[in-house]
Order: sequence, then C-alpha cells, then structure tokens
Amino acid sequence: MDAFTFVVFGFTSNLAQLKIIPALYDLEEKEMLSPETKIIGIGRKAIDPTKFISDVLHTENRHHLHTINSEVESKLVSRVSYLQEDFENEEGDLYTKLETVTGNVLYYLATYPNLYAKIFKSLNDNNLNNQGNGWVRVLIEKPIGSNLETAKELNNLLNEYFEENQIFRVDHYLGKDVLRNVFGSAVKSADVDRIEITISEDFGIGKRGVYYDATGALIDMGQNHILQMLAAVIATSAKSDDRAEVLESLMLDRNNIIFGQYNGYLNEESVNPNSNTDTFFALKTETTIDSWKGVPIYLASGKKLDKNETKISIFYKNGENKTFLLAPLSTPEEFDPYERLILDALKGDQTFFNSIREVEASWKFIDKLSVRPNKPFIYEPGSSLADLMASKFTA
Repeated sequence: MDAFTFVVFGFTSNLAQLKIIPALYDLEEKEMLSPETKIIGIGRKAIDPTKFISDVLHTENRHHLHTINSEVESKLVSRVSYLQEDFENEEGDLYTKLETVTGNVLYYLATYPNLYAKIFKSLNDNNLNNQGNGWVRVLIEKPIGSNLETAKELNNLLNEYFEENQIFRVDHYLGKDVLRNVFGSAVKSADVDRIEITISEDFGIGKRGVYYDATGALIDMGQNHILQMLAAVIATSAKSDDRAEVLESLMLDRNNIIFGQYNGYLNEESVNPNSNTDTFFALKTETTIDSWKGVPIYLASGKKLDKNETKISIFYKNGENKTFLLAPLSTPEEFDPYERLILDALKGDQTFFNSIREVEASWKFIDKLSVRPNKPFIYEPGSSLADLMASKFTA
C-alpha cells in the first residue's frame, strides 16, 4: 500500500471512536499501512492522543470486539499526531501543520456537516485540496444533506473545492462483504413473490438525541442503508449508476407507510418532550423496472425492538426464500466495513461510494414520504418488527 497522510477532522467524535480508530487499528494489525503512513487527528478537545487511543481501543465497542495487541496499539499510536484546533480558524496551527504534508492525502470529515464549508474553504485557501505531487481525496459521511435541497447544496459545495473523482461519499453498508456479495447473485425476478428488507435494533437512541430527534428512523436508516440493500438486490451491477437507476424507479405512495415511536422515547436525553419523531417505519413500494414490475417491496426499520437483525429476505412464488443476513453474522467478516472503504478510497475505487445521482435519487424518494400526516403510533420496547409491520401490511 502506498504511503499517505490520513487527516481526520473530528478525531474525538463518536464516529471516530466507534468506527474509524478501530478500523485503523485493524489495518495496522493486518500490516496494510506502509511504514511512512502518518495520521493527523484534529479536534476541539484537549487530549493526550496516546491515552485517548488506548481508551478508545479498550472500551467496550459492539463494532470492534476482538482482543487488542499492545504492540499493534503502540505502532498505531506512533503514527498519530493530534492538533487541538477550532476548524473555523484559518490562521491556526492546523493549516501550518498541513502545509508540510506532501504526497498522498486522505481527508476524513467526521464532523457535523455545518463545519464542512469552513473546512473546505480553509483547505482551498491554503492550497491543500489539490496536491501536485500526489493525490488528495476526501471522505464524507451520511447523511449527505437532510433532504434533496440540502443534498444538492452540499454536493455543489463539494464540487466547488474538489473534483468528483476526489470525493468519496460514505455509506458504510456498502463496505459490508455480505452486501457486496448480493450484487450479481442471480435472483430471477420472475420467480419472486416479494422482497423484505429490514433493520431491527434492540437499543434506543443513546446519546444521539440532538441528531436523532431532528432526523428519525426513515431518514437515519431508510434514506441510505435500506435503499442500498434494496439496490443490491435489483441493480444489474454494483456500479453507482445502476444502483441509482433502481432508486429512481421506486413508486411513491404515502398511504403505504406507517411511523411508530417507542414508549419512553420522549424521556430520552436531548429529545423534545412533544416530539413526533419516528423510531420505527415500514413502507411498501414497487419498481417501474420492467423485469421487476408487480413485485411488492417492503422496507422497515426500528429501534428498541426484540432483537438486533439486519437482513434481506427474498420470498419466491414456490414458497422458498433466500436470506442475506448482514447482522448478526455467524462468523466475523475478514474486513470491517470501514477498513474496506478506507482501502477502496486509497485505491481511488469509487464503486462502493455514492454518486451525486444516487444521493439525489434517494432523497427524491424519501422526501415525499417523510411528511407525516399523523402522530406516530406508540409501541412497547421489545416489540417484534414483523408484528409492527403486520399491523399495516400483510404479505
């Protein structure tokens, strides 16, 4: 693997702690980082990076369960330098430090989207978004915007400072080996009775109240992960344009969607006590793609349910069914999704990242469904996703 500098904006964020730092550890353990690779963490908090990384790696994390090797940890820490910096300060140590970076640079935005404009402008003003002696790439996380309008604004912002081949829009489900293997799995649409794609979680919103209460289940899970899973079944290839074609073909019917909220949600931290935010949704749709016309598609996701399970279920007319289980996995995948995506970005391979067309297609579908005509129904923690779906839909 070529040497590169990995710059993480928001190094102390929840995303960095749960996903990015553990993924870097795993890449280190697999010896997939060149000896010259450097990591620069940037955040507003004052931390000792050695202690911080150790605390992250040794804290219980359901996304990263294996034993930590002290030698690997030390090697990873030796690569890291940390800058406590206000991202909006164009005259701070950050840009002076980055001016010394040469060669290949990968920026990861693990910050709130409202900081992107200042970060991108500062990189541009300091000529750090297009190096002459190596490549420069940027990864940004979902959600890409909060609706179609803001998604377009963000994409315009990205294209103001970066070429499209530099931009890697992350949906970590596209880093999952199981989902990648669904593409081209030779499902014969003529034999299919229906498709069900579901994400059931047995936990609540935790400390994500500020974000979640402004978002809800349909946008948090439906606009990205679930639609990517659906595209994997129907798309003719893994290419982003083929995935986008699937999303553009979905039929809209606001009468075929329900919203729920778990009992106790209004008492969660940072949640409006009068909130109508959905923590569960289920919808029925179809596609206008000729070979799949008439096949019912059911999509659903919810929190505080009876189990953790993410799956694609394809039911056949002969009574058989085929299931792709993304979680829980019976055996761990060789690579964590974030490892896969970081490696893809290093190669410049955009196959499993979202294009502008794909992002906008997903928002066009979701925006018209997200208008809630009524308050969400209340369901009890521990409820079954299948039972909640059955309250509206029967296969």
